[in-house]
Amino acid sequence: KNLENFLGFFLYFYWESLSIIRQYIAIAISFLAAYKWIVGDKKLFFLLTGIAVLFHMPAFVTLTIPLFSKWKFRWSFVIFAIIFSIFLKLALSHYISSIDQFIKYQVYFDGTILAEGETSTGLVLYIRLLLSLSIVYLSNISNVIDESRKNLLINGMIFGYAVFFALYDSTALRRLSYYF
Repeated sequence: KNLENFLGFFLYFYWESLSIIRQYIAIAISFLAAYKWIVGDKKLFFLLTGIAVLFHMPAFVTLTIPLFSKWKFRWSFVIFAIIFSIFLKLALSHYISSIDQFIKYQVYFDGTILAEGETSTGLVLYIRLLLSLSIVYLSNISNVIDESRKNLLINGMIFGYAVFFALYDSTALRRLSYYF
């Protein structure tokens, strides 16, 4: 009986927790990679990005950091993020389901994979959105933050929310926005 309980714990709780831990380790390494890009250490940026990808494959989005830190035109970036979000929402699911090798990933797009017992009023989402908008506003008017850091911070938040809302139907895919 004890062995059965232990295996149940290991296979369900511990194994699922390892998946989440891998993602957050990759996110932490990605943040360090972003810092290295900002301070000009390009080689270490690519090395850290590669290490982050080894922990969690979606960490490849860290490669957007050079683009986000250089893009200064806010409205054009917002338009880009909206178009990308719409494309992601409409086309990606269809694209994945049309390729036989990727059909097993379709469950990520149709809302089948959800967090256990996930219920929400949306209050946390609204508070997080208000905090993010406040940070965007304050960093945009700040004279202390240099331009590339400001661009990375603001563009990262805009893009993160674009990805979050595009992938809202799938808890597993929505976690991709955590990298931003």
